[in-house]
Amino acid sequence: MATLNQLAGQIRFQLEQLSPHDGHHGFEHLCRHLARARICSNILPATGPVSAYGDQGRDFETFRTYLHESPIANSSFVGLASQGPIAFACTLTQKSKIKSKIESDVETIMGEGTLVIDIHYFCTTDVSVGLRHSLQKWAKEDHQVLLEIHDGQAISEDLTDQDTFWIAVQYLSVPAELYPAPQNKDSEKWYFKLVETWKQAANLPENYADFSEMKAAIRHATFTDTAKKDLPFWIEQMELLINSTPFDALKRKGTYEIAVASLRGLGSMIGYEEQLLLYFDKVPELTAPVDIEDATTLWNYCSGAHRQNAIQVTLESLDNWRSSIVDKIESELRASTQPGKRCLLLETRGQLYMVPEPEKKNRYTINKTIASWLELALLVDKAPLFPLENFADHLTQFLELPIIGTRLENHPDFSKLTQQIDELLAKRHGGFVAAEKCRDRAMVFYKRGEILRAIKEVHKAKIQWFAEETLQGALLATLFVSSCYKEIGLVFAAKYYALATAFIALNSANNNVQPLISRGLHFTAACDYSIGAYCGFFDFTDVSLMALNSFSKPIDTLTPEHELSDILFKASVIRTLTKRLNPDLLRLVDDRIKNWQGLENYFDDLIPEAEREWNKRDFSDIWLALEEQTYDRPFSDLGLFRSIQFNALGVTWRFKWENTYELTSIVEEIVAVVQIILADIAGTDWYLLRTTVEVEISFGESKEFDLEEIPSNDLGRWRLALSNTESMGKSDLIALQLASTLLSHASLLPTEQFDNRIEAAFRDGLSHKIFFGQPYNVLYRKLIHKNEFESTNRSVLSNPESDRPFKPVLHHQLSWYSDLGSGYTEESAKKALKNRYENSVRPIKYTLKRLAQQQSFIDAVHFLRAQGWLDWHILNATSLIVLNHHVNKEISVNTDREKHFKRFKELSSQPEDVNADSVPVSEFSVENLRFHLWISMQSTLKNLGFELHQTTPDFEAISDFLGTRYKYWTDDIDHPDYGF
Repeated sequence: MATLNQLAGQIRFQLEQLSPHDGHHGFEHLCRHLARARICSNILPATGPVSAYGDQGRDFETFRTYLHESPIANSSFVGLASQGPIAFACTLTQKSKIKSKIESDVETIMGEGTLVIDIHYFCTTDVSVGLRHSLQKWAKEDHQVLLEIHDGQAISEDLTDQDTFWIAVQYLSVPAELYPAPQNKDSEKWYFKLVETWKQAANLPENYADFSEMKAAIRHATFTDTAKKDLPFWIEQMELLINSTPFDALKRKGTYEIAVASLRGLGSMIGYEEQLLLYFDKVPELTAPVDIEDATTLWNYCSGAHRQNAIQVTLESLDNWRSSIVDKIESELRASTQPGKRCLLLETRGQLYMVPEPEKKNRYTINKTIASWLELALLVDKAPLFPLENFADHLTQFLELPIIGTRLENHPDFSKLTQQIDELLAKRHGGFVAAEKCRDRAMVFYKRGEILRAIKEVHKAKIQWFAEETLQGALLATLFVSSCYKEIGLVFAAKYYALATAFIALNSANNNVQPLISRGLHFTAACDYSIGAYCGFFDFTDVSLMALNSFSKPIDTLTPEHELSDILFKASVIRTLTKRLNPDLLRLVDDRIKNWQGLENYFDDLIPEAEREWNKRDFSDIWLALEEQTYDRPFSDLGLFRSIQFNALGVTWRFKWENTYELTSIVEEIVAVVQIILADIAGTDWYLLRTTVEVEISFGESKEFDLEEIPSNDLGRWRLALSNTESMGKSDLIALQLASTLLSHASLLPTEQFDNRIEAAFRDGLSHKIFFGQPYNVLYRKLIHKNEFESTNRSVLSNPESDRPFKPVLHHQLSWYSDLGSGYTEESAKKALKNRYENSVRPIKYTLKRLAQQQSFIDAVHFLRAQGWLDWHILNATSLIVLNHHVNKEISVNTDREKHFKRFKELSSQPEDVNADSVPVSEFSVENLRFHLWISMQSTLKNLGFELHQTTPDFEAISDFLGTRYKYWTDDIDHPDYGF
């Protein structure tokens, strides 16, 4: 048995033999399979008819068509990564001509068709490092493309990996038995025994016993890197079984295993089309749900293979196969009254509808999938033996599928489905099992980057897990929630859950959770570090180090993953940054570091190294890096008054307070609650204005608390006065009421709709999210004492670079909803514009003629048009000025508002009186026109079904909302020339 180095040498030798024996076709297949395994899974040959791929991916198809017609059509293939198209080319050209060959092929690829972002070039000869770099530089400068060269040596080494060695076996005739046995051979002893048995078998396989053994082996080889080299052997054995067995059902099962193994293990079904045709012809004869499920699964594989050009069947055949399965499922559902069988059929029907029909590649039928599974959920209580836990696992697995997973999770009823299944699981198997499924879904969402969805699922899990026997799992879930909040910039929500983890672990008699004390405290410190609250970082690091000493085992060697390594790194960065920002603050930092006994030697090496690295960078670059990597300015918790600012859902949230121990613990709790609520509602559109909400918080003389809105047309300003005694015990309720008020202020939803949504959020468990274990301020004060807080003298120190703007990066999942608003259609917009023109012109017909002769008005119009005003904006504002002038002369709005409004409506519906008093032209200034258009925007909001909850409106935010979501500043229709 060879070593890996020897094996690479053997492969290298076989590669060199390809050219003399006219092995280009085999080398192309080899490169394509290797590229699928290592670079890009979505790869198609450049040769072959374009129609084989339908209308999927036009740019990609255009490029592929060009390659098909190009001089290198027989040595290229293409892929589509998330960033853009990739081109691949391969050659057997010898070393002396390789440079000119690569340059020629690159120029061909880049000459026409869709541009690519990368070119991966495979060759059997070796390419020196110098030549590789020269070619890469040429490709970048002359063609603006990245060039990667995979020469014979690199290919040989790649083919020695467990999951790619089968490529060498199939295309280079390298004996499979040359591959070194894995170190953990005992764990796969059964498999190696089967390999040995079947390689020595004298008789042909023919019965179910043989099939059972080979099925286990072929699936193991398909999905296990160490065994993938054996797949060709097992496929051959399964083909022997199909040919020798007298059982039709066994032939079908063998066909299924071969097709799946060939596609999943080797990347293609080509060559098995006739067997598949026979397989699907028998679908009408099936009766067992498991056989129908196999047919559905295999059809889904065939559909995917067709999109990847990995099977040679027509769309018509695929469509016929699918129709036969649909007909069979529906006929069995009509015929069966057994709940268990119906559940199995409904599950299968849902799986079939996940994949679009062949002729309608982009028309998914996820609605039918969800409907089938919701029907299953209603029925499953009557089928106690239905494998409900497996079905829940399948839901999680489906979420991991490209495209399909996204469509499933975005379906409005998917959460309803998972909630029903979780409740059924809890009823059948207990809450712990349901919690595991929530956790599994959360991890899938997290891996997909759907952080908010992951947070919601883990919140469900932690509630069902919260028992002494599963406390460790619950606290790990809590820490995971904390990390998710921090990742999207909701740092105080993250800090709350990290504090709760540490506190619950500290007060538990369960020894298994003791390590989570220091982990929770360390993560709390990391949260403060991420918002530049360096005093807070040192406060919680002090407590974290005490917990490490008390509850963790001593370590001999400090690894990069250890909490201490992170503490040392962050402290070194703070110290180095302080030296650049304000050396006067070095004493503060050094005094805190000196408290960490036993770590001094580490800083002797780390700090000079950090300073050398940071001294190379310009300060503006350092500041930019801070904006990209953290959420608030450095030393944000210094100063007599402290401020927290963050952006979420389009709103800038700002909180200010005197930097005292008592207020800090309460204000941070308020911010944490606001952030938890924002994360909870982020998945729905609350029609928020892009405005700023600012709250000044202080202690007052009131026994409860007093919230006062301060008039401002630029932002929402509030003053919250707390009771020094009552606030500590009711801080969570105060935070909740304030958060609801602030959210309502920024939302345009009618009050009833807003309240209904808040109530729905509480029904879905919001209260369990904003209150966990203990209120935030209680946790804070139990872990950080007042004398420790005040020992830093943070309130008398100044925040460095306080005048320099700090603009942290906003996580995309907290972005403002900018889609077109509900009810908007082009047709309705045109109808509204027609009414606006008619209603605006009617009461100012004669005034318009006079104004058209006034240069000051014309100048104002030209100025406003340059700012984006359309004619209907000008007419609307002009009409309001005229109407208000006439009505105010008759009735004062302060005297009788109702009568004033009634008279206004009367005049607006009547043509202008030719003898009416002329409105002074000075009334039509730019400022007055703008003001009256702003006033009209409130009516526009009302007509759209919204309510404005601001006492003094933020007109800029309203204008922005209408312009972005209802095309207020861009929509127009053909209209007469009004002379201005």
